Amino acid sequence: MKTLVTGGNGFVAGHIIQKLLAQGDHVVDTVRSDEKGQRFMKEFDSNNRLSYVLSSLDDPDDAVMTDALRTIDVLYHVASPLGGRNTNDPNLIRQATGMVQAVFDSAYKAGGNGL
Repeated sequence: MKTLVTGGNGFVAGHIIQKLLAQGDHVVDTVRSDEKGQRFMKEFDSNNRLSYVLSSLDDPDDAVMTDALRTIDVLYHVASPLGGRNTNDPNLIRQATGMVQAVFDSAYKAGGNGL
């Protein structure tokens, strides 16, 4: 099984990734920079079953995200800009819901693939 997990540097996604790797899945994560991606890769013992793509998750026309979604079986979208900040801030809520819409738009453009 090949799975894409958004927000792999976060608490929830990190636990999901650990579980997926332990059951033998291949995992792709989204990160916002190569620096975060390299740090992310060092955190997990993946036996070459872990990779990442660069994406801010807020662009519905993100070709990298759309291409990544074409190659997977399962999507866990758990990234959020809300971590540790005021969750009642309307700007953060708009940003979070915009991320969901952009990820789903990219999945639709990728052909859905049963996601």
